[in-house]
Amino acid sequence: MREPSEEAQTPALRPFRLSLYAALAYTLLIAYASLAPFAGWQVPQRPLLAFVLASWPRYVTRGDVLINMAAYLPFGFLVIVSLPRRWPKSAAVVATCLLGVSLSFLMEFGQQFVPGRIASNLDLLTNGAGALLGAALAVPLLRRPAALSTLTDVRDYWFHTGRAADAGLVLVALFFFAQANPSLPWMASRVLEAAVPLEPAAVQGFSFTQLGLSLSNTLTLSMLVSLLTPRPRPRFWLCTLVLVAIALGKLLAAHLLLKPEAVLQWLSVEAALGTAYGLAFAALVLRLGRTPRAWVGMAGAAASLVFAYAFEHAATASAVLRLFDWRYGHLLNFNGITGFVAELWPVLALGYFALTGAGARRAGGSATASPPPGRPR
Repeated sequence: MREPSEEAQTPALRPFRLSLYAALAYTLLIAYASLAPFAGWQVPQRPLLAFVLASWPRYVTRGDVLINMAAYLPFGFLVIVSLPRRWPKSAAVVATCLLGVSLSFLMEFGQQFVPGRIASNLDLLTNGAGALLGAALAVPLLRRPAALSTLTDVRDYWFHTGRAADAGLVLVALFFFAQANPSLPWMASRVLEAAVPLEPAAVQGFSFTQLGLSLSNTLTLSMLVSLLTPRPRPRFWLCTLVLVAIALGKLLAAHLLLKPEAVLQWLSVEAALGTAYGLAFAALVLRLGRTPRAWVGMAGAAASLVFAYAFEHAATASAVLRLFDWRYGHLLNFNGITGFVAELWPVLALGYFALTGAGARRAGGSATASPPPGRPR
């Protein structure tokens, strides 16, 4: 007998592929944050497993413990949601916790070879606790198939289905993650010298590079969202809603992490104008077919790379970090990983458009113009 297609399976039985892609992407982010800067590696002097049974660090702050747990909480949540639904919940929680501890052990083991990084059994313990907490938070959701079915229906109603669409949604999430760094200018892919004046009283001229970065990234993101959205959906307003959500997240992060006088440092006249122009251009391009929109998205991603690397120099790390008001550790990790994702994102978007859009391949494979029966309307 012929097996039912993947799209015809019920949400409870169909693999939650989007969460799997997100879990893989988040694992890569953890690896980058743990092992950066990937230079000057050297063999440690003490035994490689000595950190496991070493004494506790002399100074342990509550903030560092909470940050270590929070870093692995999304990992635990995404992993357990990605596991087969037929697994017993207790077995899924244990497996997720073991995966979290294993990943943390590999990262702590590797940090011994990175100058300036310290392997810690406390980090190993708190990271594992974070993965366990994330898995535990997901259990109530997993025990309600109706809730999972509703979430899947909402996702399938608004966006195409299939592997390409899931990868595109993860790409949108990565942009959201990068923009959560409040020191990164609005809709930019790197912090330029013009965005962080070395002298507070200095008069800064109009930066066409900042204008070009915000315009090109706004256009690229809008084209990406449009390729993920079926025709009957309000694509322009969905793009606008995504931008508003990113702005609110950035503003919240700025209030939590930056000094009071730097809360709005990320927003400039150039960035606002660039976003307005980008949205206006997107409104015109959204009327075109899928392939022209993919080419426009590729052009926007390429323009973002040109503006970021051809016209102005990046700000120094010390100039960027002085904007922050954060008492605990891991600030360098956070700043580094978000900056890395922001600089890599146009390259990933360029490849995504080339593979799924310009080649005339549908992002969702079997996406339809109207929702299947039983989907929310």
